[in-house]
Amino acid sequence: MKQNKMRLVYDRPAPVVDDFLSYSTPECAWEKYSLPLGNGFFGANVFGRLATERIQISDPTLTNPYYWSKKQPRKASCASGVNSMAEILIDFGHEGATDYEMALSIDDAVHTVKYNLGGVSFLRECFTSHPDRIFAMRISADKPALVSFKLKNIIPFTGEYNIEPGDGMGKSGTVITEGNTVRASGRMEYYGILFENRLKVLIDGGRVEKNDDNIEVISANSCVLLFTAATNYTLSSRTFTEPDHAKKLEGNPAPCDLVDGIIASAEKKGYDALLSAHLDDYHTLFDRVKLNIFEDVPSDTTDTLIEKYKNGERSSYLELLLYHYGRYLMISASRTLLPAHLQGIWNAFSDSPWSAGYWHNINLQMNYWSVGSANLSELFVPYVNYAKAYMPLAERNADILIEKNYPDKLSPPGENGWIIGTGGWPFTIDGFGLGGHSGPGTGAFTALLFWDHYDYTRDTDFLRDFAYPALRSMSVLYTKLLIKRGSEYLIEHSASPENVHEGKYYHTEGCAFDQQMVYECFKRTIDSANILGIKDPFIDEIESMLPHLSPVLIGDDGQIKEYREETTYSSIGEPNHRHVSHLVGLYPGTVINERHPEWLRAAEVTLNRRGDRSHCWAVAHRMLLWARCGNGKRAMDLLRSLICNNVMDNLWDRHPPFQIDGNFGYTAGVGEMLLGGADGLVSILPALPEEWGRGEFSGLVSRGGIVFDCRWEEGRVTYLAARAKCDITIEIRLPYGNALDNRTENTVSLKAGEYTVLVSD
Repeated sequence: MKQNKMRLVYDRPAPVVDDFLSYSTPECAWEKYSLPLGNGFFGANVFGRLATERIQISDPTLTNPYYWSKKQPRKASCASGVNSMAEILIDFGHEGATDYEMALSIDDAVHTVKYNLGGVSFLRECFTSHPDRIFAMRISADKPALVSFKLKNIIPFTGEYNIEPGDGMGKSGTVITEGNTVRASGRMEYYGILFENRLKVLIDGGRVEKNDDNIEVISANSCVLLFTAATNYTLSSRTFTEPDHAKKLEGNPAPCDLVDGIIASAEKKGYDALLSAHLDDYHTLFDRVKLNIFEDVPSDTTDTLIEKYKNGERSSYLELLLYHYGRYLMISASRTLLPAHLQGIWNAFSDSPWSAGYWHNINLQMNYWSVGSANLSELFVPYVNYAKAYMPLAERNADILIEKNYPDKLSPPGENGWIIGTGGWPFTIDGFGLGGHSGPGTGAFTALLFWDHYDYTRDTDFLRDFAYPALRSMSVLYTKLLIKRGSEYLIEHSASPENVHEGKYYHTEGCAFDQQMVYECFKRTIDSANILGIKDPFIDEIESMLPHLSPVLIGDDGQIKEYREETTYSSIGEPNHRHVSHLVGLYPGTVINERHPEWLRAAEVTLNRRGDRSHCWAVAHRMLLWARCGNGKRAMDLLRSLICNNVMDNLWDRHPPFQIDGNFGYTAGVGEMLLGGADGLVSILPALPEEWGRGEFSGLVSRGGIVFDCRWEEGRVTYLAARAKCDITIEIRLPYGNALDNRTENTVSLKAGEYTVLVSD
């Protein structure tokens, strides 16, 4: 199966609107116009400028603690966190060029800039390679000896403090030029982070000169720039459990030898070999899924397509481009040491938006909802490794929580389960404090990601070694947090994330968010034990509690209640709140399903009353919820709303500011519209909108670990084939009017690895 070329393209560079200090600049060029590259180790943003090109580098391990201050003069309030690694400025002086084009190929993860100046065609091509841990740029012209420029590598935001004097978050560094190499070294004070980056200039013809603080390339035929960066950060339990922030990285070697070795290896391989290795690596992941709605590639630039879309001129190409862009961003951000944070792997500021943290009351979860269906499950492994590292601290937090609030239920240390609050960062995680803006359901919300990883991969080793122990341990915690009210078990200190009533966060017993998450956690713990053949009295205990959790209650307006004491819709809480936390049992959970049609109807009432307009990630969640309801029209309404109201020119989603969860949520939403189901049922085209009446996909994955290929005409499936990752028996549900070939029922047994054609015209 072929698909149209997927690329972002522009006929002008990013405007020079640069406030490196603040993410509140209305037309911040980095956020709206730069194009992102990433290899999992670091991210790069390229601006495509003619006079002075800017390449900004982010490293997610270069971070200060989360710090909130209303004294900060640069904006009303300030969150610290990930700090910018480097600013590479290349002075070309090429104003007045014509035939300009900047493009980012999503198919190849390669950025290009080409233009004509004085009868000479110039080309810049760059990429970030995961296997070689390198950023590489080749600058060339179609005539000899015409590549000339001055280059600087800057360490941004150095100073004795970050936000206010005495905050202990200073940053220092030096930049030294040695021949054709720029060496940058520095230290971030609070955690003792040592950082290094290297920039090497390789030329064909011409010469290189050192001029004060820059390198000058003169009259080369072409030039290659090689860059890499690293810190002394390690992902380990000590990084989280060591109480002295200055000792968390104590003894870790400086990364100078590492970056020198990376540069030396890349120089030895050469640009063409680096590019070839990058393409092989990237295509191994990206090429697994193809999706067509049969529309020609438009001639408009991407920003023009977006503007036309906002004015009512639909483009299925743009809709699919945004889907694949989410897959591209995931491949770029979540490959190695740390998982994708709130801005993926990118940040240009001294104080990153919301600290570029891992926020566990929906944002982190939404980051990874797409990976299973988008055939990228191994990109969730960085979060698994992150969770393994923070787990001892999460267990300690659970010990503290139970000892303080439920001392009669306290077990020995390490046997009280584990808990994570909302926030997470490279060096610590939130505990769970009663009275916050989210209930303890955040723990199960997180643990369910581990079940999902199993469900899409059917990796029983992962289930046995990590997912089941994590689910069981979370269930242990909940048996201590639940109290009995009559025949029901309720979370005593409960809150629906971030919703307020009469101006403050509302706390209660047994809100829908917590009850649904406890239900899902208990159910998946039981399912896991059954799959693994584990006999355990604790499983019997939670199985007996499961029917008494009352995860769904219907109110006077036919809505699903967010709070048990709620009567009519929003008699408690904000009516149009961005979170729809009382529907997490619909998505990503499964307790609200077609086996309870009255609950599905109540979910639709709730969604209609909540409204469509919201922040990017909240729109994406609504899109997923409507898709899970099987309503393609309403899912398409949300898809359009996201593009019209939340997408910037570079296709990043604006919250504001930029948050990547909206991009990932969109990709998950499109996947759910085309392939859905759970618990032994797979739905083909469950929420297909009429605008996508003809199309095809290959490589999408359903729960149960089944890879599907599908073609359809006017909403009717004309071809369907499946390849299972393990032996499995499932029910396949087709759109109305369809049937499987030569079968009287829709239950199908599939053998691992076999390609089985189920529908063929």
